[in-house]
Amino acid sequence: YLWGTGRLGRGLTVVVAASDATAAEKAGADYICNGAGDQEEIQAAIDLLYGTEAATKLGGTVQLTSGKYKTTGTINHYRTTGGLTKDVHISVVLRGVGRAGGPLNPSDVAVNQGGTIIEAQSSFGDVIQVGTGNTYYHYGSGIDGLTVAALATMGNTTAGIRIYKTQAYLINDVDTWHQYKGIVTEVNSNGNIVNTQVNDVGIHPATGLAGAA
Repeated sequence: YLWGTGRLGRGLTVVVAASDATAAEKAGADYICNGAGDQEEIQAAIDLLYGTEAATKLGGTVQLTSGKYKTTGTINHYRTTGGLTKDVHISVVLRGVGRAGGPLNPSDVAVNQGGTIIEAQSSFGDVIQVGTGNTYYHYGSGIDGLTVAALATMGNTTAGIRIYKTQAYLINDVDTWHQYKGIVTEVNSNGNIVNTQVNDVGIHPATGLAGAA
């Protein structure tokens, strides 16, 4: 699947602004983060687009602004509400405005180094989890144009991005920093990882990794 064709890239766009986003970006946002536990606003946008089995399925893009999103819990990039009793054929893309563009200062807490940064503030597990270990699959989800980081001073998170039982996923234009494992693909996941820089212990495929660069 290509961005903007097929299932990926279609649907609604929900904008989540970082606490240090520009005034213009905040003015156009549906959610505005406060710089503490920012996964909550991102999660609300993701949940809105995935919907529930009983509700209209929207799909689309969660658009993150420039700036830093400081998280204290995992961002669950899958349907988390309304149960999961069948495969989910809904594309939701988590998209930033671009990678940070260089090594992050391990002691940095507040400085916006450019692009979109999701930065874990404590050791809580995976920064982003795509799909679940449930019996059922998610199809066509993606992450595009951002940096996933953790404060080196607080110890490594488990993984920057972990992918469970997701088909036709696309990880594009992503950096990962300061994780124990950069990107982990679990059993029964198939997709592509392109234009991505893993500055950690690497990409850890289980099965079905179609491409990595």
